[in-house]
Amino acid sequence: MWAIVQNSKIQFGPRGWNRSAFQNWIEENMNTSFYVSINAPGSVVAIDSVTSIVPVIMDSDPTYNHYTHQLSGPFLTVGENFVEGSYKVVERDLDSVRQSLIADLANNRYIREQSGVVVEIEDKQFVVPTDRTSRGNWASMISSQLDNVNYKVDSNTWVVLTSADIQSINNTIMKKVQSDYEWERVIYTDIMASASIEKLANIDIGNPVNQETIDQGA
Repeated sequence: MWAIVQNSKIQFGPRGWNRSAFQNWIEENMNTSFYVSINAPGSVVAIDSVTSIVPVIMDSDPTYNHYTHQLSGPFLTVGENFVEGSYKVVERDLDSVRQSLIADLANNRYIREQSGVVVEIEDKQFVVPTDRTSRGNWASMISSQLDNVNYKVDSNTWVVLTSADIQSINNTIMKKVQSDYEWERVIYTDIMASASIEKLANIDIGNPVNQETIDQGA
């Protein structure tokens, strides 16, 4: 990053090195022609006795909780041959913190909801998908009163599902999904009841569970 400094004040920038941008500013504001190199120089570029193009040195961003705080700045200080920049950590607005937490909480619940559930049929344990399309398929099998359905567990495993098995699997899926929504509801209630940034910072909205990889074959 670079800036044009004149009489110890920033007049243009900070910005990445751009020959045309710097040269145009000089011509338009100083009424003079000045050659600016295409490539960024290795040191200060003196335009006249009080004007220079100087490097901007940014401090490392401080660590902070992105839910409850945000960066403010940059705050720029003009040195002898450089400009130093930094950001400060400030609290976010209480309502915006709530909305960010609620949005990510809903996303985490959705991932949990889609992550599959373990069932046991014919002494075999396997994971069945719980995405919304799959749930619709199980409901359709029940409404169609299907029986003795050949279900492909993975590339090498099949099981025969009775109508009772289908109903049992559907019940297990729905209980799992409902528990995920209940998990979200409890945390949502805590978020809405929290009246300070400090309380919101201590609410755990969970990490998304690992999505089960279910080989359904071709």
